[in-house]
Amino acid sequence: MTLDEAMTLVDYDGPAYNYHFKADEPKKMNAFLNKHGFAVVRDVIDAETAKAYRDEAMRILGKAKEASWHSEWNYAELAPVFCQILKNEKFLAIYREMLESDDLMLVRASALIREPGSRSRVWHTDHSIHKDNPKNRDDILLGHDWLRGCFFYVDGCEPRRGGMVVVPGSHLPDWPGPEGFRLDRPSHILYREDNPSEPYRGMDLPGAFPLHARPTDLVLFHARTWHTNHPHLGRGDDSRVFVRMNLRPAAQHFHTPWEQSQTVREFIDKAPEYLKPFVKDYRGVPHQYLI
Repeated sequence: MTLDEAMTLVDYDGPAYNYHFKADEPKKMNAFLNKHGFAVVRDVIDAETAKAYRDEAMRILGKAKEASWHSEWNYAELAPVFCQILKNEKFLAIYREMLESDDLMLVRASALIREPGSRSRVWHTDHSIHKDNPKNRDDILLGHDWLRGCFFYVDGCEPRRGGMVVVPGSHLPDWPGPEGFRLDRPSHILYREDNPSEPYRGMDLPGAFPLHARPTDLVLFHARTWHTNHPHLGRGDDSRVFVRMNLRPAAQHFHTPWEQSQTVREFIDKAPEYLKPFVKDYRGVPHQYLI
C-alpha cells in the first residue's frame, strides 16, 4: 500500500442516498436499484450464517498471498453451505423482484478473499457489450441485461477495509462519465484523459460513493454500474471475505459454447432436492475460455 493510494480515501461530500432497505421491501429496493444502480438490503441472513459462509470460504480458498487477493468462480460446486442461500426466501424474493421471474436458474457463485495491503481494483463495469460477438468467457457470462451483482461482505463492507465504491447513475445508457475521464466500454475500463495508458483506480473519481453494509446485508448493483473497491488498509490477520451468487430468469435464452465438466455434471446429479430446480441447466464456469 503506497501513501498515494491511502491518501485517495477521501470523504464523500455528494448527494445523500437512503440506500438501505428492509428485506420485506423488494419492490421499493428494486425501484431504487433501477434508478441509481445500487442498493443494500438489511439482514437477509443472520450472523451465524454469515460466519458459516466466511468459514467455508476460508476453508476452500485459504488466505491469499500477502497484500493481494484471490477468487474462485466455480464456487457452487465446492460450497454446499453457501448454496443453501437458495433456501432463503428473503434472498429469493429479492431476486424474483429484480428479474421479474419466479423461475430462477444458477449462473455462477463465487468467493473472493482480500488481504491487508491489497490495492484497489481499477474502475470498471461488469457488463460486456460483446454478447452478440463474444471473444471469451466473460463476454458470454456478463453480456446480459438481467445480470446483477449480489454480494455478501461477510466481514462487513466499509471504506478502509476494501469496501465497494460505486458511481450512482452510471448504469444508465446515456451516462457520459466524469469530466476529465474517458470510458472504454469495450474493455469495461475507465481512464483519465491526461493518462490514457493507465486504467484509473483512484478513490477521488467525481461522484464516487462508498457503500456501507453489515455482514448480514446483501449488497446489490446493476451490472452496468461503474464500481471498484477501496484499498484494504487493515493490518495483521484481517482477511476480508465476499461471496456472490448470480441467478438468471430460466426462460431467458442463455447459450454457452463450452461443455459441462465432469465436476458440474456430478454437482447436478448429487444436488439435494431444494437445489435441483436451480441447477438443472447450470453450465459451470471454465477458468479460461477463448473463442
